[in-house]
Amino acid sequence: TLEVITVPTLFVGGRYDYIPPNYDEARRAMKKARNVTIYITPNGSHRPMWDDSENYFQALKQFIDKTNKL
Repeated sequence: TLEVITVPTLFVGGRYDYIPPNYDEARRAMKKARNVTIYITPNGSHRPMWDDSENYFQALKQFIDKTNKL
């Protein structure tokens, strides 16, 4: 279960994913885990690291920088 996740965790999705997840449901589920950040790339689809790489990598860098300060 998600309650056992204690390390900082980043979940990334794309706004235009062709398999659209239920983000509201995902956010409710992620609240059970600790130290979770959810980021939805504004221009991404199923592989936001490719089709919205600027936003994806900016979010990833911010997450890593924040995590390194812990």
